[in-house]
Amino acid sequence: MSRRRRRKAAAAAHAQRKAVERAQKPVKSKWNDFWWAVGIVAALVFGLFTIDDLMFGSTPRTSGSFYQSTDSESAGYYSSSTHYDGEAVPPFTTEAAVELSAGLAELEKAHGICFGWSLTDGKTKRTQTGSSQGHDVAAKRCPRWLETAVTVGYTSNNSASGDGANIIVHGSSEFRNLPRPDDFARLGVNVPALVEDPIAATGHAALGLPLLMIEAGTLQPVAQAGQPITPKPLEAVSGSDISPTTWLVLYGMGGAAVLCVGLGFWLRKRAKDKERNSSV
Repeated sequence: MSRRRRRKAAAAAHAQRKAVERAQKPVKSKWNDFWWAVGIVAALVFGLFTIDDLMFGSTPRTSGSFYQSTDSESAGYYSSSTHYDGEAVPPFTTEAAVELSAGLAELEKAHGICFGWSLTDGKTKRTQTGSSQGHDVAAKRCPRWLETAVTVGYTSNNSASGDGANIIVHGSSEFRNLPRPDDFARLGVNVPALVEDPIAATGHAALGLPLLMIEAGTLQPVAQAGQPITPKPLEAVSGSDISPTTWLVLYGMGGAAVLCVGLGFWLRKRAKDKERNSSV
């Protein structure tokens, strides 16, 4: 065999070995980089929620939440399945009921709606009722009416359950968008307030109901004594309407978006480099 043929045979054998070696090398899936990116973003999101729990998870809720607990209180939402074996809820005195009805009567004149209240004892299931029509008259007797219904139940010291309270707004069929418990919390009426002083908190909630309805756009501000009524802004939970948790999530989403864009460019550049190297 001539020298030229031997060189050609050696080159062919070398090329064949290289081809076999390349075929034996595991081919890296093009999805590997994608799953790495997904894992990094997931870790970032998990870290954000972990930081949120460490910073805000153990902090008692502010006055902007209907449910509020502290180390010395074990009150929660009223539940009909809980056995409330504590003391009875103190009843409205005649003087307090008449005074509340007089205040609601002024609101009825302004809005043309009967405003009422009810306070139910979670232990005895007895209910006291009053409205702008009288301290012992139910608001639902009127064609257009709204009632702030409060329920409070006390448990004994030996009970495994805590005291409970709840607040619900009922109304005639034309009213659909009714305030929820968290709305009343912005007026300072929450579970601890109702448990501590059911009479004062019920009266405050009943008198504040029109403000919440005006805020929601269900009722319109009216004129009184020739002066326009401007609803007083409800007390904010903090200096900003956006909670720290919301800010943290927003910043986290922005950071995740920037990271994803950066990973996208990096993966694209890496893929181009691989194609360039393989073509050489």
